[in-house]
Parts: sequence; C-alpha cells; structure tokens
Amino acid sequence: MDWLTFIVEVLKTLAWPVAVLVIAIILKKPIKDLIPALKKLRYKEFELDFNKELEEVERKADEAQLPQTTEVIKNPELLNNPNTLERMNYIKDINLNSSRGGIIDSWLLVEEALRNLAEQHSLRSINMAPVQILRELFQKNIITHDVFEICDTLRKIRNEAVHSNNFSASPSESNEFINMSFRVLASLNKLLNERETA
Repeated sequence: MDWLTFIVEVLKTLAWPVAVLVIAIILKKPIKDLIPALKKLRYKEFELDFNKELEEVERKADEAQLPQTTEVIKNPELLNNPNTLERMNYIKDINLNSSRGGIIDSWLLVEEALRNLAEQHSLRSINMAPVQILRELFQKNIITHDVFEICDTLRKIRNEAVHSNNFSASPSESNEFINMSFRVLASLNKLLNERETA
C-alpha cells in the first residue's frame, strides 16, 4: 500500500466522525437552547406534548365556561360530596412531593364524577372503562363535546402518568392538570346537582 492510498483510506474512515463533530460544534448553542424547552413524551404509539395539551385543554375549558378552580373551592355545592373538598386539598399536598400522584388522584375524582353522572342517567357504568363512559355521556347529550374532549385529553395524560416510565411533569405542570381536573369536576357535579333538583 502506497502513502497516497493510505491517506485516502484514513480520510474515508475519519470523514463521518469529523463531520459529526464539526456539526455538533457549530450547532452546540442552538441545541443547548432547545433542551430546556423540550417537553415531549413518547410512549409506544402515543406522543404527548404536555404543555401544549394543557394549554389546549385550558382554552377549551374557558370557551366552555367551566368554573374556575377558585369558584370550585369557594362553592362546596359544586362538589356534590362533602369529602371532595378534603380530597382536593389532599391532592394539592400530594402534588408537592409527587407530580405523578397529583395527576393520578385528581383524575380519580373526575372519573368518580363521570361514573356518578352515568349512573344518574341509568347507564350501567360498573364494568365500563372511563373512555366508554365518556362516549356514552356524550352520545346521549349529557355532556358537551368540549367537556368530552377535555376529559379525554386529561384521561390520556393520566394514562401516561400511570403507564410510562419516562413520564415527568414539573409541580407547576401537574398543578395545571389538577386545576383543570377540578374545573371539570365542578362542571360534572353541576350537572349532577341540576338533575337531582329537577
């Protein structure tokens, strides 16, 4: 092997690693700036952009005029159960130590209200999954399309919190989820109360 062939072979071998190193050096700052903003989560076929999903849910909740969290806490009648306010405070406390726990427990309150609403309308919800209950309530015009979509998005986020090992949410993000759950809970309990007093 002559020197020229040897140099060509060495250059061929080093071309890709050198190119990657040069690109990494050139793009170091833009990539470094993107990492803190990255809040994407992928689990099997489901991809979730936590912040984006919560912003969309909040927009829909405002359009649907769901009660604000402060209204919920100040008006226990919206809760339909005297223990609910105590559970809500407990969930807020849990969230300080476990974002996942706060998300899971706040969804359980929503799921319980969905089941109560389904039973109130003579839907046999005992063996139904939450998504089935949601569909039934929507198809029978018991809940609006907006409430259906909000609940479905919250349900998907909750499923991610339960099933994905890669799930992470900051306390403020999970607090947004909890507040949205409380708003939905108040809306569902309002429907329950209206039916009971009718």
